[in-house]
Amino acid sequence: MLDKIKEGDVCAEIGVLKGDYAHLICSRPISELHLVDPWISISDVPDRWHAVPQEKMDEYKTEVINRFADNDKVKIIEKYSIDAASDFEDGSIDWLYLDANHSYDFVCADLNAWWPKIKPSGFLCGNAYSDSVFQVNVLDFGVVPAVDSFLEEKFDTIQDFENEGSQYIIQKA
Repeated sequence: MLDKIKEGDVCAEIGVLKGDYAHLICSRPISELHLVDPWISISDVPDRWHAVPQEKMDEYKTEVINRFADNDKVKIIEKYSIDAASDFEDGSIDWLYLDANHSYDFVCADLNAWWPKIKPSGFLCGNAYSDSVFQVNVLDFGVVPAVDSFLEEKFDTIQDFENEGSQYIIQKA
């Protein structure tokens, strides 16, 4: 998936946690990386990573700030995904990785909010594209039906779709 990033691309990661994936993105020849996360404890689904105490989320945020403090290409945006999307011009992002709230309604909202921000031939990627019993019944993930519905709805604006393990890659036409 990271091989889709080209030299000079403007990238974004939506849902950052500790910045591990962002670190991998930074190993590519990007021009910018926007990291979007509210770092807010949400306990609606107790087994999800974001159900940790707020103090832990504050530690994660500090870890990300410190980790990328010397990297001028990285911009940290402490907002919910939907709120941050409105800060970007349509067609301004080459490559985006979506790893925010995996509940169906949130994934649908994120896909629809960020899709206009992707440049023609750009990529909207994400994870948790799996309908395992654990992900669906315990974690209440709705990524698969949300992505599948999005693919049907936006069919005419999609150039390609790939599924690599639990990762998905949607290329805009």
